[in-house]
Amino acid sequence: MRQHFYILISIVIAAVFTGCATTKQLQQTQAQTARVEQQLDSALQRLFVIESQMTQMQKQVTELNKQLQNKPASTVPATQPVVPNQAAVKKWNTAQMRGAKATVEFGGKTYKATCATTAYWDSIVIISISMAFGIEIARVEATPTEVLVVNKLEKEYDRATYAEINKDVRPFVTYEDLRTIAGGEMPSIAQNGVLRYSAKGQTVALALNFVNPPLLNSSVTIHRVDVSKFKKIKLLK
Repeated sequence: MRQHFYILISIVIAAVFTGCATTKQLQQTQAQTARVEQQLDSALQRLFVIESQMTQMQKQVTELNKQLQNKPASTVPATQPVVPNQAAVKKWNTAQMRGAKATVEFGGKTYKATCATTAYWDSIVIISISMAFGIEIARVEATPTEVLVVNKLEKEYDRATYAEINKDVRPFVTYEDLRTIAGGEMPSIAQNGVLRYSAKGQTVALALNFVNPPLLNSSVTIHRVDVSKFKKIKLLK
């Protein structure tokens, strides 16, 4: 479309400054201009059709997400396991990211923090939350089978399988979604760039601004948190 526009401008400028365009040349120019205009109109019509189709698809996806979130928990057996999607296309082997800006909403309050991630695609994702001066206050250590959540301020932690977590949490928490965050993207269940999880009347909302792109397939060292001196609690009471 842009190329046709440049061709049209070049033809007009040449005709004005050379002053030697014959009637036949002018007719040819007019015919070519008409063809370009028709092509532009046709392209715009196709764009309008595509935009309309995309808008309809977005509405359908939004409605489907609402239906899934409102689905009664009783329709999912408590013993049903939530396992990682082994068919996920592998995008990287290791990933590490620093300096992502996090906004967390919980209990009617909003918190600003900095997020860093370290991950091995097949085995672990670590999401670290820091406040002022880079002091880590909380972290999530997720493997394909379980999730460890650590509150360093209160020296508390909880560890649970995905099946145990997803008895109460909607939408489901999955290893794939946490791995997507480690790769510098928000998971598909996020709406308008915000990821929300609800459980037992409480909702946690997380928005991330990925200031720096993740560093992929570099040497990564994993440091697991030592919870031996922390208190074991049950987050979903």
